[in-house]
Amino acid sequence: MSEETSGAESAPEGLRAGIDPVAVALALGGASQTAADAFLQDQRSLIDDQKHLVRLQTKELAHELKLRHWSLQLRHASAILKFALEVSVALVGLALAGFIALTVWNAAHADGLIVESFKVPRELAEKGLSGDVVATQLLDRLSALQAQSANNIQTPSNISSSWSDDLKVEIPETGVSLGEFNRYLRRWLGRETHISGEVVRLQADTIEITARVNSEAGQSFSGSDGDFHALVAKAAEAVYADTQPTRYGNVLNAQGRLAEQEAFLLAHTRTGPEPQRAWAYSGLSALSSRRNKTADALRYARAGVALSPGFGFGWFRVAQALDRGGALQGALDAAKKSVSLTGNGSTDLLPIAVAQGKAAASKLIAGALGDFEQQIEQGAATFPMIDFAADPVTQTRQAQTATGGSPAGPIGYQGELAAARIGQHDLAAARQILAQESFFIAALNADPAAARRGQTNSGNAAYFYRSVELALAMETGSWGLVRKMVPAMEAYVASRTAAGLGSQSINLQAELWPDLALAQAQMGDFAAAHAQIDKTPSDCDLCLRTRAKIDALQKNFAGADFWFARLEAMEPSIPFADEDWGRSLLARGQTDAAMEKFKLASKKGPHFADPLEGWGEALMAKNQSHKALEKFAAAEKYAPNWGRLQLKWGEALVFAGRRDEAAKHFARAAQLDLTPAEKTELRSVP
Repeated sequence: MSEETSGAESAPEGLRAGIDPVAVALALGGASQTAADAFLQDQRSLIDDQKHLVRLQTKELAHELKLRHWSLQLRHASAILKFALEVSVALVGLALAGFIALTVWNAAHADGLIVESFKVPRELAEKGLSGDVVATQLLDRLSALQAQSANNIQTPSNISSSWSDDLKVEIPETGVSLGEFNRYLRRWLGRETHISGEVVRLQADTIEITARVNSEAGQSFSGSDGDFHALVAKAAEAVYADTQPTRYGNVLNAQGRLAEQEAFLLAHTRTGPEPQRAWAYSGLSALSSRRNKTADALRYARAGVALSPGFGFGWFRVAQALDRGGALQGALDAAKKSVSLTGNGSTDLLPIAVAQGKAAASKLIAGALGDFEQQIEQGAATFPMIDFAADPVTQTRQAQTATGGSPAGPIGYQGELAAARIGQHDLAAARQILAQESFFIAALNADPAAARRGQTNSGNAAYFYRSVELALAMETGSWGLVRKMVPAMEAYVASRTAAGLGSQSINLQAELWPDLALAQAQMGDFAAAHAQIDKTPSDCDLCLRTRAKIDALQKNFAGADFWFARLEAMEPSIPFADEDWGRSLLARGQTDAAMEKFKLASKKGPHFADPLEGWGEALMAKNQSHKALEKFAAAEKYAPNWGRLQLKWGEALVFAGRRDEAAKHFARAAQLDLTPAEKTELRSVP
């Protein structure tokens, strides 16, 4: 009994609360029908109550589940919002950091020219001459000077007024505008040049304007009230000279103030940073060339590269001076350095200037190697704004208007183009260029204002024109005309030099005197020829080749070989001496020796037609006309309109038994320019 009680007490609560079937059966068995029905009814009520309780518990549980789901969703949404807020704060922080970094970077790299408001007396301000007005006037003058040096190759500093960049957005609780904050950073971190100053009343009718660069002691200019604009112009020029020395030198050059330019540049070779001094030497070299002082031009150019060996434009000045002096090997080497160095790591050069500088040096290289087609292409690249092939007259005038400069530069290119065509023996093309050139020269000479602005350039144009005419006379063997032209051209240059005008790119000793000496020798006046050529430099390519030619004409072949050998040793990369030497040897009947010189010249100048043609003539002299045809075809690629080439090609075809083809080349030769001797040879063709 006790065990059962213990077992009952230890049974699960749910079991105790339920109905014992055995007990029910016993109770029902011993009870009356009425009691049994009442008992069953009580049991049904109990069951109904339990069902109702279960429904309430289920409903409550469902409600709790809904609340739990809503709570979870709310917590999830809260987490998303919190994450979004954190991301937003991070983005704002990054944007702010980026803005600060950009502001600091811009400030650290700021290097423009800032004109600040001037201090002026109250009486002047009341008359409308406020500090902003004075600064604006100065700004306008600086901009005008900037425009006058528009053809400069250096990147100019930006010029602006300090009051024009204030955004007027206040930083909270500081009272400092963003513009002021930005100016503070630029002053602290940047390299901007600040122009300030004042206008003071000295006397009743006298004012004084002082302009300062970076608050240093400035220059003062005084005069009457009516001189205000002139005083501002002087102040602006002083500021520009101080802050933009290289470009100011170009302004002086453009205005024809050559003596002032020379003094200014000389002063800047002694003081200032190294790059500025190197540019000053470059300017002096260009100025010396303009004054026909080739030796000075070379000396200054070499001083510039000695000071700054990586100065690409300085090496071009060296190449230019050596080329004008006739030292082609040195010019070639310096030009190659210029091409490799120009623009490398430099941030102060205009992109177009880098391209033009490389093109100018490449043009010189091509000319030194006899690659005349490349010389023409690179020459055109130095004037990218002009489409010479379309309409050089109109295009050049448009370029003059656009740049505010003289058309003499493009005219000079036209002269070089004509000379290159003569180098290709295309005389008809050269004459066509001269027809356009004459228009330019007439226009320049008819414009007194243009002559006053750039009289030297006008002189260059006329000289280029005459030099091409001289080259045409040399090419056609018109020796009497050459003998007349050279003294006239020399007198023209002398008259301009005496007038202080000069004529850039002219070197009488290396250009005119050898041509005159050769003409004298061709006409049998050897005494005059030797006297003339003896006045020329000993390191000039054309001069030494002319010495050799004079000796060869005089049958002094030992003397000719001496000069050719000397020049060949001096200029191991230049093909002209070897080509001339080959012609001389071929004329003497030394065919094998001549062929070796033509081979060497062709190796040095692979796009030079003359040694290929000479090589073909040497093969013909050795009765190898079938091999000569190959050389003539190769030469035609570089000189397609050469009369002598077509003549000799036709002769080689005759010897090869191909008369029908030969007739075509003879007909072509008859349409082209030939010397009197070549015309006679053509008429004698069977």
